[in-house]
This record gives sequence, structure tokens and C-alpha cells, in this order.
Amino acid sequence: MNKLSAVDSIFLAVESQELPAHVAGLQIFELPKGKGSAWLHALLQELRACPPGSPFNETVRMPMGSLPELVVDEDFDIDYHVRHTVLPKPGSDEQLRNLLARIHANLLDRDRPLWEFYLIEGLQNRRFALYIKIHHAICDGATFSKWMSESTSRKATGGTVRPIWQRSKPRSTAPHRSVPDSLRAPLTLLGASRDIASGLGQLTGRIVRNRFLRRDRRVALPLSSPNTALGAHVSAARNVAFTEFPLAELKAMGRSQGATLNDVVLAICDAALLRYLGEQGQVPSGPLVAAVPVNLRQPGSEQEGNMVTAIQVKLGGPGQDPASRLGTISESMAQAKELYSGIDAGATQVYSFGVATLGAIGKSLRLEGVMPPPFNLVISNVPGPAETRYFGGARMIATYPISGIAPMNALNVTVYSYDGTLFFGLVAGRRALPHLHDLKLCIDEVYGEFKQALGI
Repeated sequence: MNKLSAVDSIFLAVESQELPAHVAGLQIFELPKGKGSAWLHALLQELRACPPGSPFNETVRMPMGSLPELVVDEDFDIDYHVRHTVLPKPGSDEQLRNLLARIHANLLDRDRPLWEFYLIEGLQNRRFALYIKIHHAICDGATFSKWMSESTSRKATGGTVRPIWQRSKPRSTAPHRSVPDSLRAPLTLLGASRDIASGLGQLTGRIVRNRFLRRDRRVALPLSSPNTALGAHVSAARNVAFTEFPLAELKAMGRSQGATLNDVVLAICDAALLRYLGEQGQVPSGPLVAAVPVNLRQPGSEQEGNMVTAIQVKLGGPGQDPASRLGTISESMAQAKELYSGIDAGATQVYSFGVATLGAIGKSLRLEGVMPPPFNLVISNVPGPAETRYFGGARMIATYPISGIAPMNALNVTVYSYDGTLFFGLVAGRRALPHLHDLKLCIDEVYGEFKQALGI
């Protein structure tokens, strides 16, 4: 039995039909030479023969007066979780995106282990895809990336197929407490609460000092984001879009201005969003605000679950050229990191979820378009394998993250690095952003403009 943490449990509590709380990944492979549909069907049978390990064989139980816990599902049904679908001809990328938008919109069944896996065949150019979604209560982006990497191989030949659910060790959680330790638990809890309260006081003090005493307008206050289509009411339907760029070129853009890769991603997304909104006749009244997830694990940590917070970053203004926009966002990001520097990790999580709760309250009261959103969108950067990977002898040629969207936010942009390429996964509420592919085109255009303007 595994206890979920308070942070893990939040993702169960806030989930609704309109806002599923799962994360997902899409991996696209090319078929090995000489292999076809029969090889894929044999691969599917091999996958279904692989037994699941923790937490993939566990379902959620909600005990009275306690945090949710994961318990082994005695009626586990591999055929329910491992699914197979075939795209009709011609098997285009658009058909794949439409399929994923429908699958991604559906809630995971709380009475079963919280994951689903799809083998998708029929893609043009001798390709097939693997899609897996897992509830955010089980893992964050960093843990999901680690599991995905562990399920692939560095070699095209040799070894056996090891899918993401075939885990050899239990989900790593807080160590089991002995009886004497349990007697000391109230004191431990009191100390943790004191650290969180102290950290929240420090963080709030820094925000007030920098924004109001020093008049630093780079500070993103809660509810200071402009109202745009990004904050429109979200129904259950979804749109997805993908694009990708050479990682070396993006890093070179950052180096040319003394900025980071993450700054470059924020700047490109910001410029593209302003262009997209402008084309829709919805120019924002002020700079957009992005929530940027940050991994709280120490280097080398094996802790799983959710060890993440989110910092609010004010983006650039309209009309800025690429260099000045990148400079503005780099300064905003550095300022936001400084605010959080040295603050207790639990306090930063409480603060970030508190900000997100404002969006949940606004959504529940149907205040979209009236109440300013706590932030306009989520932009996340998750590192992946730097080298080429294989699955069952098939070479992985692309991998796209497909995340969830937050209350009063219709858009999430997550990027994932793999084998020298940065892959962009966009997911949006279909009613709020029906033309998501147009935003993808804006990102492609802005990337080209940044590349030219920054001399890459």
C-alpha cells in the first residue's frame, strides 16, 4: 500500500469532466526494415504478457479521514489498459491528432489503475505510435519522463521489450515509519507546518517589497493576468497540435543574448500567442503571465510522485523585436527565481497551488472573462534522452508531451527534448481555442523570425 502525498491528492480533488488531471506522452516509431502489421500484432501480444508493477497495478482507495492510498488491484485486466487502434487510410498526422484529442479528453476510470496505453498503427510512411496517459496524482512530468526513458533502449537489437508499466521496484515514497517514529509524527508535522508558514511569510514579503516598494513591474501578482481567449470557459473537448525545432539552434538563440533555453521557449510562445490573439482581434491589455513548473528534486533524487511547484513569469509586451522580448523574459524569469530562492519547498508548493486555487474558484463561479485569471497559460520544459532510443527494435523518431490544462486556462504548452530536437506539445480546450493549428503555425513563423533576427 502506498500513501499519496497531500500534493498528489490535490490532482484527484480538482479533477472534473471538463478538466481531466492526467499527463500523457506520444512516441512515434518507424517500423524495422521488413516488418509490418504482423510484427506489430506480435509486439502487442508481447506487451499484454508483461505484468504491471507499482503503481501500474494499483488503484486508488479513499479512506475516511486520511489521504488517498494506492492498493493492489486484485482484478487487474491488462486488456482494458493496453489497447490497439488502427488509423484509416491514408493515416495522416491530422488523423492521428484528431484521435489523440478524443482519447486525451476522456477521464481515467477511478475504479481501475489510473493509466491507459494505446498502440496505434496505420500511420503513413511506415510509422506507428505509442500513446500513454497517467493520472497526475501518480506522477509529475519529471517522473513520467524517467519512466518513459526507462522503457526504451539505446540499442536497436538485443534485450526484451520492457513497457512503462513493467516496473521491478515499488513506487518510491516516504520511508515506512516504525512505531516510535509514528509517535513522533505530530512533532514532525508541527515542524513542517512551521517551515511552510515561515516560507510563505518570506515569499509574500518579497513579493510585496519588490512589487510595491521597489515598483518592480516584472513581478507577476496573482490575478494580474489580462483577460483573453486563453481564459475562456473550457468544455471537455480538446485540440492538440505538435511542432519541433533543432535543440542546438534554440540553445544558440539563448547564448546570443545571455539567456537560457527555457527563456527562448517562453519568448517564442509569447510572440506567437500575441500574434495569434491579434489575428483573432483579441490584443491583450497587458503582458501575458505564464505558470512555469519547476522540479524540486535534488540532483540524484529517486523520489517519485509530485515534487513540483510553479512560478509565475510575466512575459513580454506587444511590438517587441525578438532580442528585446527575449531580454525582457530572461529578466522576468531571473526575478521570479530570485523570489523563490531559498524558500522552503513545501511553502512554494502551497503558494503555487494557492494561486491555482483562485482559478478553480473562478471556474466554479463561471467568472471566466470577468475575473482575471491567476495566469494565462502553463509552459513547461521537461528534459528527455539525448540519444536515439528504440522500442522492440523500432527507432523512435519523435516524442511529444500532451499535458493537462489548469482552471481558467485553455492552453498548455509542454516541450520535451529528445535526440537533438525539442518537441512542442500543445493541448487546448476545443471551444476556447478552436483554431489551435493556427497557433502552431504562428510558433513556426516566430521561430523562423527569431532565428533570422538573432543571427542563428
